[in-house]
Amino acid sequence: MVESRCGILCSECKYKEEMGCKGCLHIDNPFWGECDVKSCWGDSHGHCGQCRNFPCDTLSDMSYAEEEGDNGKRIAQARRWAHYESHGIESCALTADEVVSALEKEKTIILATCADKRVTTRPMSHFNDGLTVYFQTGEFYLKTQQIKTNPNVAISVGGYELEGQAEILGHPMDEANQFFIQKYKEKHPNYAGRWSSKPNQVIIKINITSARQWRYIDDKPFIALGRY
Repeated sequence: MVESRCGILCSECKYKEEMGCKGCLHIDNPFWGECDVKSCWGDSHGHCGQCRNFPCDTLSDMSYAEEEGDNGKRIAQARRWAHYESHGIESCALTADEVVSALEKEKTIILATCADKRVTTRPMSHFNDGLTVYFQTGEFYLKTQQIKTNPNVAISVGGYELEGQAEILGHPMDEANQFFIQKYKEKHPNYAGRWSSKPNQVIIKINITSARQWRYIDDKPFIALGRY
């Protein structure tokens, strides 16, 4: 579950591939230079959420730094790790195949969008190609306007909590989107064509980036996590 000292999710960090970084838990000399947070822990295997001084000035300065900061995201993650540990909650892997299977099985998803401090949800008839989800909606509907402002979305499907990045592809009848009509018809034959030819319709594409699900294994709580 724990990926770093400070709370950064190494699995989501661009430097994992760009620099071949294995994360501060697994290297002696970080490529970015000396790290005060890593040095503070020495050879121990802890993270900042376990510290009695959490969150200290050193961690706060790092998290809210102008260039490399994340506006407190790593502090929230370290606090989350500490919470799981205090309640005896362990983690296990959530594979992409499990998520894909749920998306293929279910006819609808619950989509959450957010902009201007307002969060809204609604069911959507969808289809998927692996971890990519597609559906159509009105160009001027609230969900579309929120996605234009903030492409970060969440999906609930088959007991899984998914997060992803949304993109507006254009009208369903555009030449570049002909794949959509056929795929949508296969999954939703009663609705295919009912709205696709109308003006002001758009296709929304969502690339799933992470998933989680609460599970009990031998009566012990686990949180299954996947990042893709």
